[in-house]
Parts: sequence; C-alpha cells; structure tokens
Amino acid sequence: MIYIGIEAVSSRRSLAAMADESGNIISAIRSPFGLSLSTTPRITLRDQLRRMMSSLVRPAGLNLSVLNRARVCIGMAGVTFPYDKIVDLPNEFNRLRLFQDFPIICTGDAEIVFASHAGRSIGSAILSTMGAAGYACNKSIHCRSGGWGPVFGDPGSGFSIGQAALMELNYRHDTRSQPSELWRCIENWLQRPVNPTPDQITASILWRRHISNVRHTLKNETDIRSTIFGFAHDIVRSHGFWLWRVVVSSLAIPIIEKAYNGYQPARKIIDKTLNDLVNQHELAINTANQNATDGPIVLYGGVITHNSQLRRELTNRLLNHYRADLTIIYNRSSDVMRPVCGALLFALGHSTTEDLRLPNNRIRQTMLNSIDGWDELDND
Repeated sequence: MIYIGIEAVSSRRSLAAMADESGNIISAIRSPFGLSLSTTPRITLRDQLRRMMSSLVRPAGLNLSVLNRARVCIGMAGVTFPYDKIVDLPNEFNRLRLFQDFPIICTGDAEIVFASHAGRSIGSAILSTMGAAGYACNKSIHCRSGGWGPVFGDPGSGFSIGQAALMELNYRHDTRSQPSELWRCIENWLQRPVNPTPDQITASILWRRHISNVRHTLKNETDIRSTIFGFAHDIVRSHGFWLWRVVVSSLAIPIIEKAYNGYQPARKIIDKTLNDLVNQHELAINTANQNATDGPIVLYGGVITHNSQLRRELTNRLLNHYRADLTIIYNRSSDVMRPVCGALLFALGHSTTEDLRLPNNRIRQTMLNSIDGWDELDND
C-alpha cells in the first residue's frame, strides 16, 4: 500500500508526497500554483489535482491505477466547515475518478500545518497567509477561529492587510488629500512586484495597461489613484476573484516593510493585524477548552514566516497576553516538516476525515530522516 499527502495551503505552490508504510518518501512534487476550495475555479482545481497526481506517480515508475490502493489525505485552504470536508471537497475528488478503495481524508490547512510542525495531538496554531485562522486541537477535538475567507474580510491575513491599505488609499483620494507614501508603495509594487508568481505577473501587466490607458486618454489628469477601481473590476471580471485575492494579499509584503521602517499608517494596519491574530488564537483555545500552555503554539504562513520582525512581535504579544512560558514553533524550529508531511502523517495514521490520527513516533522519525534527500520538501 502507498500513502499520499497533498498540501494546498499557499498562493505560490501546492505539493504532494508519497511514502511507503514505514514513512520513507518515495516521490514528491511541487506545483507552481496555489489552490483553495473557496476561491479557485473548480475546473482549475480538478485539473491541477489530476496533474499533480500524474506527476507524483511517474518518477516512482507507477501509473495512475496505483491510486486505487492509496490512502490519501489532503489539507486545503478554504476547507473550514464540516460540509467542506465531508461533502464539497470529496465530491471534487470523486469527479476525478482516481481513488476507489479508500475514501479521501479531507481537512484544512491548519490541521496539516500543526501535525507537520508539532507532531503532536495537543496544541494550537496561528496561520496568516492569504487567509488567517487560529487553531487548537486536543486529541479528537479540532477548533478553528477565523478563516472565513476574503468575502468576510479575513482579519489577520495578508488579504486584510492589503485591503486595509486600499481603503486608506480610497479615503485619502475621496478627501482630496495628496497622494501619500502608501499610494507610492502600492503603485510601485503593482508595477514591479518582487519575486512575483505567475498570477502576480499577469496582474502587473494588467496594471501597467490601465495606467497607460489613463495617461494616454486623460493627459491633464495627474491624480491617477482612481485607476485602482477599474483595475480591480477588470481583474475580477476577466480573471475571477482568485486573482484579485492574490493581488491584494501580495500588498502585505511592501506594507509590512513600511510598517517596520516607521511609516505610521502602515504601522497602524500591522497593529490591528497582530491583535486579530492573538484574539483568534485565544478564541480557538477557549473553544477547545484548553490553555495556551497545554501544547506548543505553531506560527505559520507567509505573513509570519517571511517577516522576522513581525514574527518576533507576535511572539512577544502572545507571551504578554497569556503571561506564561510558551513553547513557540515556527518553520525554522528543529524537527519540523512542511505541511504536506502533516497530510502524509494523517494518511499513515489511517485517519478518517472525522478522526485525524497520527502514526507512531517511529514512522514520523523515519519520515524526518527521509525528507533530507528531497529538495521539494524543504520548509519555506
């Protein structure tokens, strides 16, 4: 029998890994596309999942028929509520007709993040990527706070940071205030995003086209801030809300940089973000009827892991908030693995969607030793 874990957590990539019953990795792949149950068009979602499975089995000398005998767990952003994991996501897999003998184990992003980083069944996590959530688990109890997605604002997320910056921009435009440093920051990023994803490249091309059209047709117009309005609606109309979510979330990168360089409007946005994350965490552990010290707290997601100053400040706020010694784990802590390995551990633990179980420590240690030879499994 083979075991497969699938990670669909980030806007930049998705991953899949395959292991034998001992936890030895036998294949792993990265796809340069993010996936979300709530915002990725379903035809794209199914197409990318099929491509990932085909790419996963091929290096091992296998074909897709081997998936009939595979235990598979997927952790995906947007899988938040019982309907998502019991009905919606399994239906998408059923339409692929790749898996027959065992039902797919479907869960969310926080669950596989905590499993991969902590390797335990008790503890909590804070995630901040395009979305955000607090999470707590106590063996069979799994509780989330937040993570309702961009339609509801997603406080604490990269999307909420970008959205707050755009609202500030809109206010300054409507009050006839002069273009601010915040506007220049947003405009520069849209023109030239750093280390862009394919989605961000597409958005940047569209932005430059809008700017060019406005400047060509309104030659006497010097204030082009309102261009963001047509740009936003063009993206949603022609490419869907997924791309707009990526664009807005990516603005968190320059906004966080501005905040820690002393720019007060950006600093105000980050203060609210940190408060939202701490509050979501507290709500999750209270709902799970546990204390912050009952297990480690995992900090994860691009907003946290790629911004060391923000991560340190979040850690300090947690310590001050709970007034206790806390065990904090993040992506560079010892003995952590990337989220796809959390999904793989749940598969190896013979979990079900409603009963997530980890395998014994020997299997986890075998996996830890096994991933050294797989660059695809490096933790970002």
